[in-house]
Amino acid sequence: MSERKGSSGLKDGDFVVDYIRHGVAGYETYRAVRGSEDPARPFDATEQVTPDLTPAGVELAQGEAEKYFDHLDSKNDKLFFFSSNEARAIETANIYRNVAKERGFSIIKPEHSRSRISDDSAEGDIRILNTVSINSKNLLIDSVFNPANKRGDIDLEKIPIETRDAYERAVAIIDNDDQGSWGANFAKHGDKIKEIFPGVKTAEEVYDGKFRDFLDLISFGRAKAQENNQLNIKVLVFGHENMVIYVLEKYFGSDELRNCEVINFQLQGDRKSMSYRGESVDLK
Repeated sequence: MSERKGSSGLKDGDFVVDYIRHGVAGYETYRAVRGSEDPARPFDATEQVTPDLTPAGVELAQGEAEKYFDHLDSKNDKLFFFSSNEARAIETANIYRNVAKERGFSIIKPEHSRSRISDDSAEGDIRILNTVSINSKNLLIDSVFNPANKRGDIDLEKIPIETRDAYERAVAIIDNDDQGSWGANFAKHGDKIKEIFPGVKTAEEVYDGKFRDFLDLISFGRAKAQENNQLNIKVLVFGHENMVIYVLEKYFGSDELRNCEVINFQLQGDRKSMSYRGESVDLK
């Protein structure tokens, strides 16, 4: 990727990906499932309640997008948008996309978006990336990590008694040592919750799986960009905090990625690095 304003000395052959957490959301799809006849069913990307960003979430994403593109050059940088398959991430990506279009950036359109939401709201410009999608197999279990006031009303009578008892034991662990957010509870209590629900993936397991796959995709993306002689591509990926919780704790001692906060990944030769809140580390 060619050197440009805000590039920190990037040279041809380098590659940059920015991972951005979605804006503030109402989690309306999750709320609908928890209040349904089957609160433990899996997430279905084709059946989502939209819009999911709150008014405050839209305002935050708009403001952060304006600041984000202040540091790029519309004359040189081409943009490629990826997103999780969840509505809140796609909606956030689309706000950034709209700001980019207003500023004259060239947006590379994927052959297929793989999302009706992207097709309908963003003209198919946002490509869904399964690697950064949560794809929860059981939204009830995933809700355990929420603080009590964000867990929502769940009719436990609709849940098999074995699952109900396990759920109550799991939420008791969180409530007795609540860290204040889903991500912090996931980082702190994932191992204990896994003892109750073996299907739960801990933060470290997500790191060893999805996060490692994400790094491989970055390497693949650079190879494809070089192959097609597209060296001025800026890649934006919109996702969730669960994928990066372990790496943030491991390298930076943090258990949070705020809404619309950015993690920067760079490939420079064989070196992979990650930047977060002004600090940078090499990734092994």
